[in-house]
Amino acid sequence: MKNVSCIIFDLGGVLVNWHNSWLIDELCQRFRLSKKNLTEEFENNIVSLSTGKINEIEFWHLIGRKIDSYHLENLKDSLYDDIFRRLISINDSVYSLTKKLKEKGMALGILSNTEQVTFS
Repeated sequence: MKNVSCIIFDLGGVLVNWHNSWLIDELCQRFRLSKKNLTEEFENNIVSLSTGKINEIEFWHLIGRKIDSYHLENLKDSLYDDIFRRLISINDSVYSLTKKLKEKGMALGILSNTEQVTFS
C-alpha cells in the first residue's frame, strides 16, 4: 500500500454540521408549508442553484410558484444567510482529527458541493 500524503474532506455534513433538511424544516414552520411539497421542489431545483444556473432568490421564487407559497414567491432577501449561519456548527471531532493529521505533516483539503450562497 502506498503512503497517503493528502486527505480531502467534504464540507457540509463532515467538517461542519449541516443538513438541508434543517433548512426545509425551518421554512415549513416559518411559512406553514407542506414538508413533502417543499422537499420535492427543493430537490428538483437544488442542482440549478448549486451549479449557478439560477441564484438563491430565483431558486426560492421558482419553488414558491410551484408550491403556491406567497412568501417564497415574493422573497427579497436570502434565507440561507439567516438560517445557515444560525444553525451551522463545526464538527468538533472531525476538526480535532484534522489538527492531528496536520501535525503529522498530512496535506489537507476541502471539497464541497455546498451552495455558493453559504460562502458569502
